[in-house]
Amino acid sequence: MVTQRLFTAIATVLLLAGGLWAQSRPAVDRSAKDLDQIIADIRSAPDLNTAAADYAEGRNIDRNSIALYEAYTQRMLQLGHPRIAVYPATELTRLKPTDGLAWAVLAYNDAVQGRYFQALQEVLPAMKHRPDDKTIQHNAANLIAWHEGTQPRPALPNELARILDQSLEKWKQLPQFAATYAKARQTYTGRAKRSQEIAEQTAAAQVRRQGVLSEAREIDSVAGRNDLQIRDLWAMINHYRLRLSRIEGDLLVETDPGNRLLLRRQADDVRADIARALQTINDRQQETNTVALRKRELVEALKRINAEIDKLKAEERTLGPVAPAFTWHPPVGDKPPAAGAAAAAPAAPPAPEALRLLDMARLLRANGFADKADETLRDIIKRFPNTAPAQEAKDLLGQKQDR
Repeated sequence: MVTQRLFTAIATVLLLAGGLWAQSRPAVDRSAKDLDQIIADIRSAPDLNTAAADYAEGRNIDRNSIALYEAYTQRMLQLGHPRIAVYPATELTRLKPTDGLAWAVLAYNDAVQGRYFQALQEVLPAMKHRPDDKTIQHNAANLIAWHEGTQPRPALPNELARILDQSLEKWKQLPQFAATYAKARQTYTGRAKRSQEIAEQTAAAQVRRQGVLSEAREIDSVAGRNDLQIRDLWAMINHYRLRLSRIEGDLLVETDPGNRLLLRRQADDVRADIARALQTINDRQQETNTVALRKRELVEALKRINAEIDKLKAEERTLGPVAPAFTWHPPVGDKPPAAGAAAAAPAAPPAPEALRLLDMARLLRANGFADKADETLRDIIKRFPNTAPAQEAKDLLGQKQDR
């Protein structure tokens, strides 16, 4: 029975906006309640679950009500749940493409999950239709600066590129946009400039390294040729010595003066050949010794160049991609961060599994499985620390304790 109840709840919630939920409440006959009253209830809902239940009821009446989606989007932002506001905001961009707040919600959620280019394409219409919103200015400035500092720069669709070209100078006159844009632009431009310098210095070092390696290979080739030649010369000298020994033996027995003179000349020629071979061996050995010294110098030079390249690569890794800073200011949006929160490590992009578990926890709690929901929330905090789902899980657990 319990299992059947859970499966029925899951099916119902998935039908209602891809994962929205409603808290179990005593059955109330609201058939006579019109959509206007439901929208008013959403605007004054004390918590997420109450608003979600009203929202689900309103969708059953009219799935194309712009006022319903606007009310639920705004209430989710006011309650500090911009991620949940994605669902009604998506509907609003379909039904009312000029709703700047809806586009801003989509941009914010894509941005905090690292989908910067998608967020940029959503924040531009948000700025076009709601340029005075400081939150949108802040996020738009960060995304535009990120886009300008990205190489190669992703190409925007023509219509969005036109909005950016026509409006950027005007947006720079807005104080919030101008301040954020200037700071972000300096960050991205400075990093991009240093990254380019590192790339150029690394390329130059690679060229030097290649030159050192080429010279080292040539030295190895020279030393190898010298070793082979020296070996051949020693073999030749041994041959000459055998020949000289035979000539000297013939001289011992030869009595004819003419023949003795001829043998002496042959012996002198062989001795000269041996001397020349020894001199060549000495020359080649000196050359080998000289290039060996040069080889040691090249080895040291190669170590220095490799260390330089490693240092540059390490610096490049520290530069890394810059994560734009996004926020949502009151009165519509996330609750202000606690004091000192800015000094904490930035939250990691939420893993799909964490988001899935968070939706499941809300679904379980909304349908009467509070213990199982709390267990799932604690699992999210343990497995995915320093993420937005973990923080939201803590908030949900805290809300329960407050009640």
